[in-house]
Amino acid sequence: MKIPEEQIKPTMRIFTGMDEEASLCYWSETTGIPKNKFLVRFNDGGTRGRTQFGMCRITVLRGQYFLKLFRSLIDQTFRDMINRNLGPRSSTDRTAHS
Repeated sequence: MKIPEEQIKPTMRIFTGMDEEASLCYWSETTGIPKNKFLVRFNDGGTRGRTQFGMCRITVLRGQYFLKLFRSLIDQTFRDMINRNLGPRSSTDRTAHS
């Protein structure tokens, strides 16, 4: 997508008790974004999360163009899947027109 690096802001959300360094390594490897670029937030609600490495959110600053592009890709993929699953209707499925 060629998004400029300065427009990408990753945030990692973990619970107290989770291994912060292991989580950072995991999300850095998964996203390809250096660990020092991540903002780390703690969900201190007194309970442990269900995921081993917490949650990662990627924000694209001034990303209106990319949002429209992603939305278009999702919509087109959905239409392609529906068309592929439904396929052409047979002549017996069609209603006669008067």
